[in-house]
Amino acid sequence: MIYFLRLLSAGVLFIAAGCVCSGSPVQEGPPAQEIGGAPVAAPGEQGGRGGGADGAGKYRNLFPDVVATVNGAPVSGRDLETAVSREMASMGNPEWKSLREEYRGDLVYNLVTNLINTKLLYAEAVAGGIFISDSEVQDEYLKVAGRFKNDKEMKAYMAGQNIDNDQMIRDIHSAMVISKYIDEAIRSGIMVTEGEMEKFYSENPDQFRYPDLVRTSHIMIAAGKNQKEEALAKQRIDDLMARVGRGEDFAALAREHSMSPSASQGGDIGYSARDNLPAEYADAAFSLPVGDARVVKTQEGHFIVKVTGKKKAGTASLDESKERLAEFLLNEKIQGALHKKINQLRDAAEIEILIPAGAPLEP
Repeated sequence: MIYFLRLLSAGVLFIAAGCVCSGSPVQEGPPAQEIGGAPVAAPGEQGGRGGGADGAGKYRNLFPDVVATVNGAPVSGRDLETAVSREMASMGNPEWKSLREEYRGDLVYNLVTNLINTKLLYAEAVAGGIFISDSEVQDEYLKVAGRFKNDKEMKAYMAGQNIDNDQMIRDIHSAMVISKYIDEAIRSGIMVTEGEMEKFYSENPDQFRYPDLVRTSHIMIAAGKNQKEEALAKQRIDDLMARVGRGEDFAALAREHSMSPSASQGGDIGYSARDNLPAEYADAAFSLPVGDARVVKTQEGHFIVKVTGKKKAGTASLDESKERLAEFLLNEKIQGALHKKINQLRDAAEIEILIPAGAPLEP
């Protein structure tokens, strides 16, 4: 996999909260898991959920019951508080009043805009005949639940996100409907030509340069929450390392025991640059020869890191880059079409924001 792009598929272009995302030329890292079409890191992964139960209750009762209307339908204050909770979790759950007033105003406007866009796209999808069955939603819900160690951890996560079980199911349903609409109504009519790829490659040479890279697979056991759990985690990783040392199949062990999202890929996370890995992980990965493995400890947990390949800094050729470049350009086109569609829906809608917010921005 080429370093220069990490891309989102059409199915994850629209996050459950209503944000329109775009692919961008950034470095490649461990893949995120998805909830109802939204990329979400798994327990213990760097850049994961954040906040957990620590944010529970912090961002409730900030707004009135109704914060906006879309064609007469209300946008609830609770939904906005949930969106705020998600945003604040990524920042370590700061006190709401400690944030600059200007920042709070802009954030509120952006989040309300996302909620409005979600309602408009969902309504358009349903009007166009998009249907997701209860069984499909239940299947996706069970996949989400399976990413938590137990029911207690899942409830703590929902509390930190200011949602309950019913709200999570509604979010999953909404995201699935919108994702299907994007696939069928927008992505299906878009393609990328050879000429477009050649033009982008020739005009953006810096996007295809990469630093030294290392390809790794890993087995991860989450850090314990107390001394007893941590001792058990350490014992588990040492036992697994002993099995690796005896020559057992690494991919099979990862699939069976790893708590990382990469478990389904046998632990493989592809090629990564040093800056895209936790320091302890990177030190091991770049110092080990190909084929060797070592146990490392990071703040996320215990890892058995196995090096499976290395690449010196260089420039990817067009042929090497075509697959990911085609996906990147396709997503750029989808983003443009989606942006245009949202603006059309907003222009035709009656929208009223009922709370103070920042200056209007492009949706």
